[in-house]
Amino acid sequence: MIRPLSSLTRWRTEVLVIGGYLLLTLLFTYPLALHLGTYVVGLHVDVEQYLWSFWWMRRALLELHTTPFFTHWLYYPDGVSLYFFAFNPLHALLSIPFQQAFGLIPAYNLMELLTFVATAYTTYLLARDVTGSRMASFIAGIIFAFAPTQVDHFNVGQPNLHAVEFLPLYVLCLRRWLSDGALRWLAGAVIALALSSFADWQFAVYLELFTAGALLAAWLAQRQHGRSALCMLGGRIVALEILYVLAIAPILIPMLRELATSDQYMVRPREDTVWHSADLIAFFVPNPAHPLWGAWAQRVLATLTTPGVLATTVSLSYVATGLAVFGAWQRWRQARFWGVCGVAFLLLALGPQLRVSGQVTSIPLPYELLFQFKVMQVSRAPARFVIMALLCLSIVAALGVQALLARAGQRPRRLGQVAVGSMLLGVVCFELLPIPAQVQPPRPVPAFFTDGTLRAAGALLEAPNPSNSGMYYATQHGHPVLYGELSRDNPPTPLVAYLRDGLFDDEDIMANPDNWACVATYYRVTHLVIYRTGYVPGATDAATFMQQANQALGPQAHIRSTPEAELYTLPQVDDDTCIVLGNGWGSPRGSDGQPIYRWMGQQATVGVLRRTPGPVRLTFQAHSFAMARTLQVQQAGARVAELTVGTPQTQHVDLTLPAGMTWLTLSVKEPPTPPGVSGNTEREPVSIGVGNLSAGQ
Repeated sequence: MIRPLSSLTRWRTEVLVIGGYLLLTLLFTYPLALHLGTYVVGLHVDVEQYLWSFWWMRRALLELHTTPFFTHWLYYPDGVSLYFFAFNPLHALLSIPFQQAFGLIPAYNLMELLTFVATAYTTYLLARDVTGSRMASFIAGIIFAFAPTQVDHFNVGQPNLHAVEFLPLYVLCLRRWLSDGALRWLAGAVIALALSSFADWQFAVYLELFTAGALLAAWLAQRQHGRSALCMLGGRIVALEILYVLAIAPILIPMLRELATSDQYMVRPREDTVWHSADLIAFFVPNPAHPLWGAWAQRVLATLTTPGVLATTVSLSYVATGLAVFGAWQRWRQARFWGVCGVAFLLLALGPQLRVSGQVTSIPLPYELLFQFKVMQVSRAPARFVIMALLCLSIVAALGVQALLARAGQRPRRLGQVAVGSMLLGVVCFELLPIPAQVQPPRPVPAFFTDGTLRAAGALLEAPNPSNSGMYYATQHGHPVLYGELSRDNPPTPLVAYLRDGLFDDEDIMANPDNWACVATYYRVTHLVIYRTGYVPGATDAATFMQQANQALGPQAHIRSTPEAELYTLPQVDDDTCIVLGNGWGSPRGSDGQPIYRWMGQQATVGVLRRTPGPVRLTFQAHSFAMARTLQVQQAGARVAELTVGTPQTQHVDLTLPAGMTWLTLSVKEPPTPPGVSGNTEREPVSIGVGNLSAGQ
């Protein structure tokens, strides 16, 4: 047990512990502290997404005074929900004071450094509660906070998965709440669980599974008291869960609503889950970020990973594992729960089917049962369950250190324990050492993003899709963009897709050659940016994009050139009415002077965009495949016209529409003709072909 200390001595001890973790953080992330305001880690993967999320949290709350869980600044103009975007709202929120004081990049880096310190310290508190040994607990904090998995999440710029500082705190409070029932531990558990969920919803799943295991273990320890013990423990868990649900309800309810919709963009297929499962051999690959053997370990991991998949590093520390084995041997009664729990999470990290040496076997695993729940299908990476296994490993390893220190105490107590503790500390730090961190300056930003050129601009159209880099650029220019790179990239709406592609693909069924400019003007999309870099093999190159832009806009539209990008102004037209094609249309047919048309199936939608309310005549050329068909036009579910379509003929539909976008549904009464029937050579059923589409007064 911990020897009683005076209040002053106790605080000095805590300051020394935190100071020690801070020094290790500066060492393990070297040389980031030397470039705190100018460099980032993870530029090759995801850090730019999270720089945007930190920026957006501050802008949404302090400038726009709106919810940070929906944005029109990506996927403009329709915007996108961020409830299932793993953007680490906890750290984004906590970073706001740092952003106000130092700027975006220093704030992001400070949060990452503080996460290491906080994670190590909360693990230390948990281990000290279990072992009573400060030295053993200090080493436990290092094992968990600086585990290869955590360093990997730091190195690839995924602060949502790195934000594990409240997981050990929840486990500590849950342990105390189940054992003595003091309300302060209930409050602590609820807060820690809510904050963990606010960092990444996957952590809530991990901790709920841990809670079930802790409840079972607590009941087994008190089973001699029978039903009364079960009722008492169950009541405490129920109280915890009720308060937790109330705490996160503002976020939980919208997430459940989205999960219940037909557009379940966030759900991942089973094969994606298999690809992102841990390989059994990967647990035993040594630290892949180590300066001595890291390159070799990375080559080994590459042979275990599906090509093109960013796999979670699951390497277990040899030293920590050895200490854990010794701790389980010497302190079995204390270690058995943590050991069993850790093994259970390792099994879950293996995913639904066992992978060995890069090969997927036919052996089913327990994760298959979890995958039947819809919420588990949202997460594509079972390998991340290793986070909880590492926390359990750190506690059992602390018991091993405690046992070794107890043996050393049989010799001259102070000297022996200091020598053994120092040796273990040095060995653990050496094995986990990940330096140097892969620090890089952010991508060069085109000068016109920051020099005031775009001060009066609206939204920006970018070509090609700038992916993560576009999100970082958005933090610099502060304008809405039509792209984004979310962890669950839900498909763009027809409006967003048309605004992205219509300028470069003018062969369509709209009769008005300025239709795209009309839509862009309405939504105030004012500038085009063509990037010179970031192209993938086979993609359209910058020269082709510039040639297309000059043809569509004229050379006078080009206004700036930088080494990174070209800037064009987009035409602004004063047309009152324009059109956007919705869902249900086939690809454009006809060219080389022939009329352009698109086939419908059973149903298709058309959006009519009006600046002012009033009468509108919808005009189009229509013909029916193989037989005459009846075409109904509906507005808001009400039929506004019914037309008979046979041979090519111009059709008119008179409407009265409000200002803004009105979506019309075109439905065919008769069934469409399937491929292969009546000479239909299309890949999908066809009914009516529509061309020369226009809308006006």
